[in-house]
Amino acid sequence: MNTMNNKELVDKQYSNINNLETRIGLHEKYSINKTGWINWIYSMYKINEGDSIIELGCGNGNLWNKYYTDLPNNTKLVLSDYSKNILNTAKMNLNHEENIEYMVIDIQNIPFESESFDVVIANMVLHHIVDIEKALNEVKSVLKKDGRFYCAVFGKQQIGSFVRKALGLKEKEKDVFCLQNGENVLKEKFSIVNKHIYEDALMVTDAKDIVDYIKSLSWADELQKISDTDIINALEQYKGNGFIHIPKEYGMSQ
Repeated sequence: MNTMNNKELVDKQYSNINNLETRIGLHEKYSINKTGWINWIYSMYKINEGDSIIELGCGNGNLWNKYYTDLPNNTKLVLSDYSKNILNTAKMNLNHEENIEYMVIDIQNIPFESESFDVVIANMVLHHIVDIEKALNEVKSVLKKDGRFYCAVFGKQQIGSFVRKALGLKEKEKDVFCLQNGENVLKEKFSIVNKHIYEDALMVTDAKDIVDYIKSLSWADELQKISDTDIINALEQYKGNGFIHIPKEYGMSQ
């Protein structure tokens, strides 16, 4: 049984940039949708000249490393993350861009005045939040009346659930913000909510990469107690034509 609270889990999971890079790397290596997750996310954004933008949970900043120069003229960008270590990585990745502001921010306590931003972004963040109502109230507060809130999120069918099934373990019941319930949660706070699905899956050739992914997750302590060999042997049973096919559920609400 994991006795750490949510804050401790997030601190552990994101204290080391290598954990984040391991997870990103697996998806980049084996995803079958060649559009690319970052490219698809950015294509969903409507950003106008002069907009003020804040990203909550910016991670390593790869989105803006690729697309910052595509922003319209006179836009203001604030990048924030709950983890100071991760935010520092984003700063290093974007050190060639001079007009980005960086702040350590908890989405449950956003230190800006009401109606400060035209665009608020929170990608793969809301499932970590204990008080989702408080977080969304904060987002709504700093968002201008005609502003746009974009949040990318995963669904229930993911790598962890696939590995648990392969090992014959019962799926954990987790009441977190996800693709299945997120639209209804957002509709309680925002008058217009649109859900978009990113069709994708993983075709994995080396099961050891999945083991490395599992080891990078702070909440996967039960799986981490199982030997690498046992996990790999279980996964190999699902291999066909040289691939382990793992469903992915990803999307975005706006």
